[in-house]
Amino acid sequence: LPDAAGLKAGLAAEAPRAVPDFLEPDPIKAAPGAYPLTALTYAAVAPASLDAKARSEYAAFIAYGAGAGQSPGLLFGDLPPGYVPLPDNLKAQSVAAAAARSASAIRTISVCPVPVDVRSASASASSR
Repeated sequence: LPDAAGLKAGLAAEAPRAVPDFLEPDPIKAAPGAYPLTALTYAAVAPASLDAKARSEYAAFIAYGAGAGQSPGLLFGDLPPGYVPLPDNLKAQSVAAAAARSASAIRTISVCPVPVDVRSASASASSR
C-alpha cells in the first residue's frame, strides 16, 4: 500500500517532458522507495471562455486546493487517506496559476492532488 514517503518519492521522480511545468512519471527512472503509481492531476481552463467572476471563482478554488486544502484528515475539505500534501514548489506553482487566472487570460497549468490508490483510501476511511 502507498504511504506518504513512497508517494513523495514517486512525485520526486517525476519530471517535465513535452509540456514545461507539467510533471509526468518516468517509468525508466529508478526511484528507490517510490510508490510506482504516484500521479498528479492538473486542472486547466480556457480563460477566454470565462467571465471575470468565473475566473475569480476558479482561481479561489485552485488557491484553496494549494493552501488550506492541503491538510490531511477526514473532515470536509481535508486530504483523505491516499493523498499527500503538495510539495512547496507545486503549491507555489498553483498559487501563481490562481493569481494569473484571477488577473488575466494567460494560459497557465494549475496543480491539484489526486488519490493514488482508491482501494487503500476506501479501506483506510472505512476502518476508522
